[in-house]
Amino acid sequence: MTTHQTRILVEQIITALCHGVIQHNMDFRIIREFEGEAVTIWNLSCLDSDRGRIIGRGGERFRALRTIAGCIGRLNRHDCKLGELRSSAPTAPSPFPAFKPKLNWPKDEIVQLAQATIQAMLGADAKATILDISGLYVLQMSYRMDGLNSQERSKIYDALENIFSGIATTHGAEISIDLVHES
Repeated sequence: MTTHQTRILVEQIITALCHGVIQHNMDFRIIREFEGEAVTIWNLSCLDSDRGRIIGRGGERFRALRTIAGCIGRLNRHDCKLGELRSSAPTAPSPFPAFKPKLNWPKDEIVQLAQATIQAMLGADAKATILDISGLYVLQMSYRMDGLNSQERSKIYDALENIFSGIATTHGAEISIDLVHES
């Protein structure tokens, strides 16, 4: 994958993940602050009312987004970093009907986003499926992480669990997260 393709992929994944937890999608922006041959740095911008949803408790969700961007970059031999989260002014009222984000994403759309995210982070062999265990839905993500130490694996696991638990909670989906490392 080229550097340009990697940048586009990071922007698409981070935008989709953020749209999963915020309420004002039209006011969210991902801005390339720096583009070098070996590194790209992005800043995020959203309304004050959505900042907490992106930052997460104790900054955990924003750290998770940074981890995901970094993994996508590492897989594609490019250093991808999220800089800071900035406040933005609301967009001007439009004469056209307002875009309303979905309040309840269907479970299959959450699975599609999980599939795209883990494949971008960990390669084409990663899979996401939804299991129905007696009415309890489990989003199971399976992947291989060859060449990563246990601390890096733990960081990736925590990032995926944080992001997808947040998306499921935001959209009222009763989904448990299960990450399976395949040897």
